[in-house]
Amino acid sequence: MKLRYAVVSAAAAALIVAGCASGGGAAPDAAGDDGFRPRDNDHTQTAQLFLLQAEQTGTTDPSRFQSALESAQLSIAEDSTNPLGYRLAAEAYIGLGNFAAADEMLNAAVDLYPTYGQELSFVRENAWVTAYNEAIGPLQTGDIEGAIRGFEKAHVIFKGRPEAMLQLASLYDRTQQSDRAVAVYRDILGLVQGPRFAEQDSAGQESWKEQEEIAAYNLAQGLARAGRNQEAVDAYASYLEQNPGSLNVMTSLANTLMAIAREAVADTMNPDSATFRMNADSAMAIYGNLMARTDMDARDFFITGIGLYNLEEYSMAAEAFRRSTEVNPMSRDGAYNYAQSLFLAEEFEHLHQAGMALIELDPQNPNAYLLAGQGLLNTGNEDEAIEVSNQLEDLTFEVVDPTLQPIAGGGAEIRGAVKNKSLDVGTPITLRIHFTAPDGTEVGTRDMTVQAGAVDADVAWNVQMDTDADILGYWYEVIRP
Repeated sequence: MKLRYAVVSAAAAALIVAGCASGGGAAPDAAGDDGFRPRDNDHTQTAQLFLLQAEQTGTTDPSRFQSALESAQLSIAEDSTNPLGYRLAAEAYIGLGNFAAADEMLNAAVDLYPTYGQELSFVRENAWVTAYNEAIGPLQTGDIEGAIRGFEKAHVIFKGRPEAMLQLASLYDRTQQSDRAVAVYRDILGLVQGPRFAEQDSAGQESWKEQEEIAAYNLAQGLARAGRNQEAVDAYASYLEQNPGSLNVMTSLANTLMAIAREAVADTMNPDSATFRMNADSAMAIYGNLMARTDMDARDFFITGIGLYNLEEYSMAAEAFRRSTEVNPMSRDGAYNYAQSLFLAEEFEHLHQAGMALIELDPQNPNAYLLAGQGLLNTGNEDEAIEVSNQLEDLTFEVVDPTLQPIAGGGAEIRGAVKNKSLDVGTPITLRIHFTAPDGTEVGTRDMTVQAGAVDADVAWNVQMDTDADILGYWYEVIRP
């Protein structure tokens, strides 16, 4: 699911300059039932004046905020029980961009005067808006560290909205900070599953449910990446309680169960230990259930095949990829994985046919010819295997490691390389890439041309298909030479 971001408007009308209690106020050491009430003094009035000037002028000059902070600190030093001094110090810190210090001051103000809680929540949220909006610019320009700093500021000052937290956690994931990402995903779930959910309108609740689903799934994924496999299993199971039948989560759960099983083998050196058998059997039961389903499309079978392949269950993986190619026969990746799984499963009677189907979709891939040849050799068809080997030798160039990356919301990009085998340097090589939907229908084509490099040298290429359509597969044909 694609994360969205946009500049947001302030939740409250304006930054609230500290409200003042009446003139004399209570004595410094007098606390009522609601704590210590805010009280004006010369220092708080001076601080409020500097804050008001900064707000009215909209200046980026920090001097007024610095002067406000110094006056607020004098108030705190003179009377440490006056919550107004802490509040004004917090607002000055916000203006100076020190949100961690502002958070401490706001907490101190509420500790002294709990009635401040709701009012200061608006101060926090307005600061959150400022930090969130400031983080969007770096995010859009690819300054990930700058975006992280902005979203961290938003997160430290206000935890009553999930948007900044979701952005921050996703950036932690992107920069391999799995443990930090996990902590923020837990914060998101604590918020959206808590009492504040009921305070949202219908649109807000729908948005929070969507973000809850993203956070719950990414939490489980993050735990798995961090090697916290048992926690990941629990998180996947929790997610499935709310989203039963989710294919991605079921396959991820199976993979994580197998990771625990392998850990048990490594720890005990016993491949038949109770822990290994329990988790391995649970994983295979999930895949067995998936393979028995009748509602799976080409993508579902493909994902299941990848999971089984990673578990080294090559025969079942081959069956999953075969079903995927039945639905989408024009998917190079599906055909390649099917043939590769057959080879590893030593199911050679079907390998020649699978290899030849792969050659039709990926004609410059040497592995396609090798797989087809292995199918022939291992079924006693040596003369035909020699013919396939000769076709491999006749290749003037190879297409190396093409990788399809679907784009959330539609479209895809393919990256790969061309290796020259016998062409003159500079010879144009043109491939026509055919992009296919999950049901096998063609979405569109793009031509890609590169110049042949030196013999055995790779020349990188990439091509992108911009469309709203969902793309699962591709194949290519050689236009020239």
